[in-house]
Amino acid sequence: MARLSITLTLETADAHDAIADLGRVLEALRGRHGDAFRVLERKLHRIIDGEIAVSPPGVHHLGEGIFTYALPAELSECLAEARRLGVIR
Repeated sequence: MARLSITLTLETADAHDAIADLGRVLEALRGRHGDAFRVLERKLHRIIDGEIAVSPPGVHHLGEGIFTYALPAELSECLAEARRLGVIR
């Protein structure tokens, strides 16, 4: 008797790298001065402390049973802001 099997793959490397970037952002913000840096730092701490709710992570189908994990939008926005401020590249 033949058996049907399905293989699904969830790629998490990009999300893992982004989470590591968030850690570097928090570390780098300690040495930065200015309102924009403080706003970003406070927002990240409020997310960590659960004061700001984050949306569920996204899962995107890449085809052929491969999916990728995407950070919640709020964390992606923090990374974009950190890049805009020059905290990370």
